[in-house]
Amino acid sequence: MEADTSSMQRFFAACDDLLESKHFFAEKKIEALMRSISECDELLALFTQLMRGFDYNAAKRAYLKEPEETHTARGAAYLPADESELLAFVFCLLMEIDLKEVRFSDLLLRYFYIDGSLTASYALFVQQVIRPFRDVVRTCFPDAGKWGSPSMQRKKEDGILEAISGKLAEERANLPSLRLSEEDFRGGGVMLAEMKVAIDRRDIPELKALLCGYYYFLRTTRTTSKSSSEMFMLAQEL
Repeated sequence: MEADTSSMQRFFAACDDLLESKHFFAEKKIEALMRSISECDELLALFTQLMRGFDYNAAKRAYLKEPEETHTARGAAYLPADESELLAFVFCLLMEIDLKEVRFSDLLLRYFYIDGSLTASYALFVQQVIRPFRDVVRTCFPDAGKWGSPSMQRKKEDGILEAISGKLAEERANLPSLRLSEEDFRGGGVMLAEMKVAIDRRDIPELKALLCGYYYFLRTTRTTSKSSSEMFMLAQEL
């Protein structure tokens, strides 16, 4: 599918801007992202087609899970496995945020909760929602913009994942030397093991979420290491 390069670049730039932004600028960035879609004929045609017959209310019930326990406000968010449904769902969610039909901070703390922190919750939101949204659109218009072919992007990601895997092995070997309680030692080990699983299946959003959680784990336990710092730096390139 061919596309106007300049208008498509504005869309991808708006996505990247959201990924790199702070949560207190996010609503303005989402507004810019939605505007970039409205100004691109190819994207408008794509989302118009995807919205035909799409039931957003049903999708919200399926993918924005309400808390199972009545005493907590923490739910969970998922994305559809089908790429067309994923695009339609995220597009509607972003439109709802842009139109102020949902309070963005409430959405973050309800469905993307990490440690009560809006900063961490926003980081999880962009990795679980914005990054896959951008990447699926990119597969629809592989020749648009300056980002290169999907195969080159995958090759770059594979190199970064391999490097993170090496640092992860160092971190696991270094964990016993950290001054951690038995409970924290077990918890850190579980997170590191889950990161290895995410790398093995190339689940980059899951890996980023786990790294975010591990960052706050280290802050809470007041520990750090050279290998963990290098892992976080590598993850910024994904």
